[in-house]
Amino acid sequence: MKENDVMTDVTLKLPDGSSVSSHKIVLMASSPFFDVMFQSEFKESTTQDIPLDFADAVTIKTLVEFFYSGEINVCDDNVQTLVAASEFLCMKDLKDHCDAFMATRVDTSNCIELSRFGKKFNLMRLISAARKFILLNFKDVVKCFSDFPTLTENELIEVVSSDELNADNEDLVFSAVVRWVNHDADERKEAFSRVAPLIRFPFCTHETLNNAVSQEPLMWNSECMKLIREAQNFNMHNHHHFYSPRTVPRRAFNGKRQRLFRASGTEAEHTASVRSFRLDDRTPKWKSEATMLHSLDSFSVVQFNNKIYVFAGRDADGLSTVTQEFDPGLGEWRLRSPMPGVCENHAAVVALNDKIFVVGGKERSLFSYEPAKDTWTVLSSTQHAYEYCSATAWKGKILVMGTEHAEEYDIEGDTWIPMDKLVPSDTYYRNADNLILRTFLI
Repeated sequence: MKENDVMTDVTLKLPDGSSVSSHKIVLMASSPFFDVMFQSEFKESTTQDIPLDFADAVTIKTLVEFFYSGEINVCDDNVQTLVAASEFLCMKDLKDHCDAFMATRVDTSNCIELSRFGKKFNLMRLISAARKFILLNFKDVVKCFSDFPTLTENELIEVVSSDELNADNEDLVFSAVVRWVNHDADERKEAFSRVAPLIRFPFCTHETLNNAVSQEPLMWNSECMKLIREAQNFNMHNHHHFYSPRTVPRRAFNGKRQRLFRASGTEAEHTASVRSFRLDDRTPKWKSEATMLHSLDSFSVVQFNNKIYVFAGRDADGLSTVTQEFDPGLGEWRLRSPMPGVCENHAAVVALNDKIFVVGGKERSLFSYEPAKDTWTVLSSTQHAYEYCSATAWKGKILVMGTEHAEEYDIEGDTWIPMDKLVPSDTYYRNADNLILRTFLI
C-alpha cells in the first residue's frame, strides 16, 4: 500500500522540497508526535499536506519506511540523525535503541564529543558510558587527541573533581589542567584558580610537587601557594593529622607509589631479605623491608597482582618447598601453601593469566599456583631435566630454555613441544638466566 500510494491520506512536505505520502493511521500508531497532531484541533488534523520542519529529509523518509516495515538499520553513519529525529517525533523506543548503540561506540577519539551529544539529547546510557570512559582512560584522552583542550570549564571540573578519575598520582591531572589553561591562556587564566583546588596535590609525586608545581607561574598566587603548603605538610607529617577534600585519594590512586624491589639470600647463613627503592623520591636509596619468614638462598621470585612471591631454593635443611608472599602495602610476609614438590638447581617462575608457574630442576618439575585460591596443581613434567633454566610467557604459552635444551608448554593441552633450535649452538651458559628471556622477548 505504501509503495503504490494506495489510499494514502497525508503527504509530508520536507524542507528539501521532497515529499512522502503515507497513511495517518500508520503515522499515529508509530509516533506520539503524529498521534497528537492528527487528534488535535490544529489545521494539520484536517489538511492533507503536512510541512515537517526537520532538516534531514533522508532520515524522515527512513523513519516512514520503518513505520511500515518495522525494520531499521542503525549504524555509525545515521545514528545521530536518528536520535535527533526520534526526539523530534517523540519516538522513545527508537531513541533508547540508539542510546544503547552509541554507548558501545565510545572510544578515545570521540568520547568528549559523544558525552556532549548524550547530554544534548538526554541519552543516559551514552552519558554514563562516555563519562566512565573519560575517567578510566584519562591519560589517553589527555595525551592522544585534541578534544581535551576544548572542554568548557564546567566539563573540566566534572572530570577533575571525580573520585573515579583513573590516575596513579596527580601529576597527570596537574599537567592536564595546565595544558587546558594554556590552550587559551587569555580566557582561561582566571579559571585556573577555580579548578586548582580540585587537584589533589598531596598525591603528586615529590619531584613534581617540588619542581613542576612550585615552578608553574599559574601557581604563583596566595591561594595556590596554600595548596602547595598543604600538600607538603601532608607528606612531611602524619597523614591522619590533615583533612581536606584534596587529602582524600582518588579510588584509582596507587598509594604505594612506584618502587623497585630486590630479594636476596645468603648461602652460608641461609638468610633472606627484601629491599625496596622508591623511584619518585628526590634522594632515592635502598630501604630494608621485613625479613622473610623462612630464610633461603637460591630461591625464585615473581611479582603478581602487586605482591611478591618467593618459591623453591634451599634452606638449612636442604631443598625447600616453602611458599612466601610479601605485601608491599602492608610491609608484611605470610606463608602460603607449600609447593607439591622440589625444584633442585634453581626453578624458573612465570606469571601468566591468573596463575604462577614454577618449572625446572633435575626433577623435571612443573607446578602451577593459583594465589586467589592458594592451591597448587602438578602438571606434565618437562621433557628434559634442567640444572639451570630461564622461562617466559610468550603468546599464551611458556618457553623454557636451559643450557642445552629448550621447550614450549601449551597450557590448554598440558603438553611440551621441543624447541632446541632456540638454544645457541656456539656458546655455553652455565646459568641460563643470562639469556634474559623474560626481558627481551619482543
